Amino acid sequence: MLTIRSSVEPDVRTIVDRQERSLTVEFMLPGVRTETISLRVDASSVFIRASARHTTYAKYIVLHHPVLHQQASAVFRSDTLRVILPLRG
Repeated sequence: MLTIRSSVEPDVRTIVDRQERSLTVEFMLPGVRTETISLRVDASSVFIRASARHTTYAKYIVLHHPVLHQQASAVFRSDTLRVILPLRG
């Protein structure tokens, strides 16, 4: 049987918290398992690729705030990948 896999951009939400001095990027990834997530973060962008049963999610985001990408952290819970980046300066 032929399986058709579609590639889509996930819903994304970005939050700048000046009090906490952080930029949070949230990716909504329904049906994704942790081991299928590929995440790349650098000083100016975030790239995500993840797979669910019949869907591949991919998204590239250019960051408009200077961040300390080496100190980034990520948590995947309840179909949401949350990437937290400390703001520079």
